[in-house]
Amino acid sequence: MRLPQSKHDLAAIQTLYNNDISSVDAQLPELLTWLQDINWPVAAPLVEYLRLHFAALPAMESTLLEILKSDDGVWKYWLIVSLGDLFQTPALLKALSDLAHQPSADDKHEEVDIVALEVLEKRL
Repeated sequence: MRLPQSKHDLAAIQTLYNNDISSVDAQLPELLTWLQDINWPVAAPLVEYLRLHFAALPAMESTLLEILKSDDGVWKYWLIVSLGDLFQTPALLKALSDLAHQPSADDKHEEVDIVALEVLEKRL
């Protein structure tokens, strides 16, 4: 699988559709780095791909949990906004709840707590 080489490497995102899901899953941590800024051209088509294959990617939960526990509030914000409605497992829902109710100063500054709470409230 070829990872994007720049924020404009849309061809790399298109090749995801031709790759075996296991090769995509193996590269998921690196692939998700391209969602650190949703304004990058590669971000929207990558979100589309990930939403389509979310449940088929075994590493998705562990990779997301690692990011949601990181210090990168902007990255967490964009992941929750773009994929948060797909979070179904108890571990991911607990991570959202923790972010909504016990945000770090950076998470609060980046409004991670607000988007996490919005996702949780939509589930009710």
